[in-house]
Amino acid sequence: MTEEQLDLLAPHQPDEHFVIRESARAKHMAINVGAHGVVEVVVPRHTRPKIVQEFVAQHRQWIDRALSELEKDRPPIKRAMPDVIELAAIDRRWTVQYGSKRLQEIGGTVHVPAIHEDRPQCRQHLQQWLKNTAREHLVPRLNGLAEETGFHYKKVQVRGQRTRWGSYSSSGTLSLNYCLLFLQPELVKHLMMHELCHTREMSHSRRFWRLLGEYQPDFRSLERRLDGAWIDVPGWVGLH
Repeated sequence: MTEEQLDLLAPHQPDEHFVIRESARAKHMAINVGAHGVVEVVVPRHTRPKIVQEFVAQHRQWIDRALSELEKDRPPIKRAMPDVIELAAIDRRWTVQYGSKRLQEIGGTVHVPAIHEDRPQCRQHLQQWLKNTAREHLVPRLNGLAEETGFHYKKVQVRGQRTRWGSYSSSGTLSLNYCLLFLQPELVKHLMMHELCHTREMSHSRRFWRLLGEYQPDFRSLERRLDGAWIDVPGWVGLH
């Protein structure tokens, strides 16, 4: 299923975001509401769209209440293009200059080949820059952590997932979300350790949590912080 199929689910406000994610691990359907108001519907593979529609309709009141409560607490999402970018994960700060000839980073400045007012183009270039920066800084960190702890995977990819900080597939691919760059270093390490443990235990079984606990004794509090950390991702990134 794709996000386009969600138009069939039920009428919803224009500022709501619904995402369907098929999961090989899921045995039942579930609904999660993220910090930026993204409604993720997790479904087992090969679930028919009609079944998903009925499930969402049954839980529509709960979704609306959750979104209303979220709206009370969260600050307004700022979608204007940034003049400054701060990445907590690597403790770096850049200024942004628009209208350059090509996308490049020179010293402490990111040069964007689009005018400030052209938000779609600016967003596309800045997403690419974030992806490049994550490859440069986060992938080596992951490789070092894997070598240190003895975990193995076939390859790493950097993506811009809307609702997941990372993932590990049965084919041996470990994915990192470039939005991790906006998080505190201890949360980035925890996410990496979480996905590395999936290289041995694919499901969130008791054995998985025991394994993670060997490397992250305070994993429960870190998981809670990670769940709420989407609020640290700026709106201009365009994933929420």
